[in-house]
Amino acid sequence: MEKRILKFKRIIVPTRVIYKNSIRLITRINLDFVINGYCIYLDEESRLEKVVINGKHPNSNPDTNEFCIPEPFKNMFRITKSYRKRLENMMATFNMNDCYFSPWYAFSYNEDFLE
Repeated sequence: MEKRILKFKRIIVPTRVIYKNSIRLITRINLDFVINGYCIYLDEESRLEKVVINGKHPNSNPDTNEFCIPEPFKNMFRITKSYRKRLENMMATFNMNDCYFSPWYAFSYNEDFLE
């Protein structure tokens, strides 16, 4: 089998921010940080190689737009709706504890904790 690229034209609006020990709802966001589609790159054995987004995200490399995927998720990834939904949920979340840059200027969030 050969490498494949799967393209998805989904608009993903970030809805959550994780910082320290809290998860909060994003209430306003700069349109530059709305994801306008993404590509999933698969290797020869249909394993997840990388995900490249069309948009800015603190958890994607600003030079390549490659979204940071945790290794356990990468290793168990299968091309199913449920995995794609989990991936999109990850893209809808800003993890400010572990990010390439901190765009606090690009969004507002609710002061109440979700968890």
